[in-house]
Amino acid sequence: MAGSTKHKGFKNLYGDESNPTFGIAVGETSRALHILTADDYGTDWNVAADTHPTVYIHSATTPATDYVKIYHDATIAYLDVVGGTTLQLLIAGTAEIDLTASALSPAVTDSNALGTTALMWSDLFLASGAVVNFNNGDVTITHSLNNIAVAGGTTTLAGLVMTDATNIVLNATTGTKIGTAITEKLGFYNATPIVQPSAYTQTYATADKTHAAMTSSDMPAGGTGAAAGGWDTAANRDIAIADFAELRVDVIDLKQLVNSVIDDLQALGLAA
Repeated sequence: MAGSTKHKGFKNLYGDESNPTFGIAVGETSRALHILTADDYGTDWNVAADTHPTVYIHSATTPATDYVKIYHDATIAYLDVVGGTTLQLLIAGTAEIDLTASALSPAVTDSNALGTTALMWSDLFLASGAVVNFNNGDVTITHSLNNIAVAGGTTTLAGLVMTDATNIVLNATTGTKIGTAITEKLGFYNATPIVQPSAYTQTYATADKTHAAMTSSDMPAGGTGAAAGGWDTAANRDIAIADFAELRVDVIDLKQLVNSVIDDLQALGLAA
C-alpha cells in the first residue's frame, strides 16, 4: 500500500484500485479545508477544530469573519453562512431564491413558483396562527384555534359542500347579504335559481303580525219559511248578521298577516 491517509493534500485515492480517483485529505487535527485568496494566506481563522471534514470558502473582504462552511455529520448535510445574512441560489447567473434567518423567498417578487403543474408538492404544513398573504395584504387567510378567517376582497367558489351538522354563523353587528343585486339568482332545495320575484301590489297596506283566533261561529241551519233572508226566525237572521261581521274581522286579520309576511320577505330581499 503506497502512502498514508495521514498525509495531507491532494491525493490519488487507492481504496478502489479498479476505479482510481483523486481527493483532498485534510489534517486529523483541524479537519478543515480553507479556500481563500492568495493575499489572505497568513490569516488566523480563529475557528475550533472540526469533528468532520469541513470546507470553508472565505470572502475577499473580511475573510476571517465572513465565509461559507460546508460539512456532513453522517446524518445531516450542513451549509452555514457565517457573517452574512442571506444564502442565495442562482440559476444561470440569475438570483432565484433567498434564504435568511427569518424567511425563504424568491430573490425578485413574482419571479419563482412553488411547484409546477407537473411537479407538485404533496402537502403544506403551517403552524397555529399562520397567515397566507396575497399581494402584501390585499387578501389574507389567517388561522386561529379551530378557525380560518379570510379578509379583504371577495371569495369566489365554484362549489361548496358542507358536512352534516355544520352551521353558518353570521356576525351580529352589520350583518351579511346573500346576493347584492336583484338580478342575481337564488334557489333552495334543488329549485332552479331565479331572480328576485316581482313586487306585490299592496293596495291594503295595514300589517299586523298577530294571527287572532277565529271569532265567527257556524251559520244557523236555513229554514223553509217565508221570513226575510231565507232563515225562518229573526233570531237566526241576527246570528247570520253577526257571523258575517265576525267573518269580516277574520278576513281583515288574515289580510294584515299576509301584508306582514310580504313586508318581511321584502325586508329580507326575497320579494320586491
